Amino acid sequence: MTIRKTLAALLCAGAMFSQTVRAAAATNIPVQKQYLPQQYYAAPQGPYQYDAALGQREAAMAAKAADLITSYKDNLSVGNGCVYYSPRTTAASRMTWIGVKNITLQYSPNNASWSDVQNIGDRGNWNAYSHYGSFSFSTSRGVGYYRIDVTHYAYNLFKDQSIHTFSNTVKIYY
Repeated sequence: MTIRKTLAALLCAGAMFSQTVRAAAATNIPVQKQYLPQQYYAAPQGPYQYDAALGQREAAMAAKAADLITSYKDNLSVGNGCVYYSPRTTAASRMTWIGVKNITLQYSPNNASWSDVQNIGDRGNWNAYSHYGSFSFSTSRGVGYYRIDVTHYAYNLFKDQSIHTFSNTVKIYY
């Protein structure tokens, strides 16, 4: 029994000692912040020197991915008893997911106060540069104005970007 108690006491003492050393080492680290002008973050080149206070490589990669969506377009057109919606979202590099989120058809009798008619959720592509789509919605409310409320969205490992927009407005006369 004494050997077991002795080993347990040594293990506990070692665990307590390692925690105090870790805490002391963490507080004695010299803080060295080095802020570089924005131009150094535009095109990162290696080898990288990691600075715990700034994370230069991560900052450079995040700055490079600041504007993921390079272009987007929403087009709404009138069909026979329906409206057709065609979104396009494009990025400069390959995204983990790119597309449109919360696609909602909205209706207004006077082109001023809008109400949601139908939501079809999210549509997009995995591991792609762009997303093109074509959707049709029934104009069940009849005469009035219609538009699409949508968010263009893209993300990769470092950053995500969303742009909330409304499509053009179309009028149904029948």
